[in-house]
Amino acid sequence: MGEDWNGWVSEGISENGEALTMKWEGARELSQIRLTFWSDFNYPIRVTMAPNRQKQQREGIPAELVKDYDVELIRDGKTVKRIEIKNNHQRLNVLDFEKTECDTVKITVHSTNGHEDAVIFEVRAY
Repeated sequence: MGEDWNGWVSEGISENGEALTMKWEGARELSQIRLTFWSDFNYPIRVTMAPNRQKQQREGIPAELVKDYDVELIRDGKTVKRIEIKNNHQRLNVLDFEKTECDTVKITVHSTNGHEDAVIFEVRAY
């Protein structure tokens, strides 16, 4: 991977997953987390019947996309909400949930769709 990444990049994925943790001073009330994952836009994606263009495209889900991950909302060291995502196939994941007070958000990536590293470009918490 390049040195000029604008995101969080794991160094492989261990058996217990790789975690990105964000902590605030004091509790925040959240009801949505938005995650943007790497899907490698270097490959053309278009609807076409032209055989030469079809050969340039990859089939299936990009190997770079995060596949399985958990999001934990933590308050005073205790998990107050846990969201498990399995078999993700989208670049943008919007997780809506009932309002929950927390001081920490922990995202643990367990696997990608084939790539050795996990990449998260953006996390938004509302």
